[in-house]
Amino acid sequence: MTGPLAGLRVLDLSAGIAGGYCTKMLSDSGAEVVKIEPPHGDPARTWDPSPYDGTTRTAGMLFHYLHAGKKSVVLDHEASEFRSILEGLIPRYDVVVESDKGLAGHGLNYAAVAAESPPLIWLSLTAFGTTGPYQDYLGSDLVIQAMSGWMYDGGAPDREPLQTGGSMSEYITGVCAALAVSAAWTHRQNSGEGQFIDLSSLEAVHSTTGYAPLARSFSGERSAYRAGQGYPFAVVPCQDGWVGVNVLTPLIGRPSVPSCGAQSCSTIRDSPLPDSARWSRQRSRPSSRIGPNSTLPTNSSPPTSGACPSRSCPASQKLSSSLNIVNADSSQRCESNQERSFDGPRAPFR
Repeated sequence: MTGPLAGLRVLDLSAGIAGGYCTKMLSDSGAEVVKIEPPHGDPARTWDPSPYDGTTRTAGMLFHYLHAGKKSVVLDHEASEFRSILEGLIPRYDVVVESDKGLAGHGLNYAAVAAESPPLIWLSLTAFGTTGPYQDYLGSDLVIQAMSGWMYDGGAPDREPLQTGGSMSEYITGVCAALAVSAAWTHRQNSGEGQFIDLSSLEAVHSTTGYAPLARSFSGERSAYRAGQGYPFAVVPCQDGWVGVNVLTPLIGRPSVPSCGAQSCSTIRDSPLPDSARWSRQRSRPSSRIGPNSTLPTNSSPPTSGACPSRSCPASQKLSSSLNIVNADSSQRCESNQERSFDGPRAPFR
């Protein structure tokens, strides 16, 4: 393997998405990853879309996406020799990744193993951490989103809080975990010391909560995202599908664009925005956020989604994952990694 983490050896004993995505990122960066699976396979093998029928070892797209490029070893957690086999394997690796304290029942933890392997890096992925009042509680993507505040800011103002789709909390946890392992590996190269990494999914997701909702939660104000922010910020219909619009003033990173509100609406529509002065500043715009059944405030008909991407203001087509892979930018920058057994997207960094 080549890459910045070439030479790093990882033993992946986790199950589910967070650990799998963490070790996928490490593998994409050059690490050698060996995944330990029980005889019936990792649970992700059975998750849709999957042809897994309970008897064959054919796995679905999610499993291939998370574990392409890794080596696999089958090890029965219920076998009497399970612990002794792991005790022989662990010293050969630089990093051990576990989820939900899965090895504790076998008497294996960082304190017990580090005495024999001081440089070892041990990553423990749990919902709420290995300390604190919730350390023994189970969690899920829905629970983590609800407790972190993400759901509080999701959904329409007059509806229930809305969960973000796609196992968002698991992938955020995986990214934070890969960053933590990389930092611990750098520390070990400089000092020779190992690390115990206690990573809470709740803390990882909570760290991504926007500053505005967080500030409002302390004051008791209603979430700005659900109450309406006074500028176009929604997914709205157009002639050939849907378009996402996020109008900011001034455009982030481009202070030379003083009135992004008026400019972007003119960019993605065929005629100028009426009463453009009213839309030139965020506080002077209409107070109600446009919703999924709304149209942009102009007299012309909606354009096609292809007219939306703009160099001056943020607007885009709403693409499916498969369409995103073949769109012009993705196909040039993030071409499929055909060096792997599974033809999936490359790492999102260079």
